[in-house]
Amino acid sequence: MLNLLAWYYLNVSPKKRRTVLRSIGYCRRAIACGGVGLSSHYYLGSCLWWLNETDPDIRRHLRKASDLNAEVSPDAQCDLGVAYMNGAGGAVSRRWAEYWLSKAGQSGD
Repeated sequence: MLNLLAWYYLNVSPKKRRTVLRSIGYCRRAIACGGVGLSSHYYLGSCLWWLNETDPDIRRHLRKASDLNAEVSPDAQCDLGVAYMNGAGGAVSRRWAEYWLSKAGQSGD
């Protein structure tokens, strides 16, 4: 439910959306209680992408979502590959883009 609240804030206030996602992304209790925090890493990476393509946390949160949550892994891996390919969150890296896009393909994306 908190993730939906964060998506609501996309149109109302991107700053509030980022705050909500960041808080549940780091909440260990949310991760322990049903994995809400796990998928929020994916949403937080996407949110940061929307707000600022140069924010290095984009890649960090997409990697965390890929590592921790099998349910969103293919999407996170694909987005991470595209981030490396386009240079979102840091420098362009064809090597890492190929790695993450291949991993996403193997995961069923």
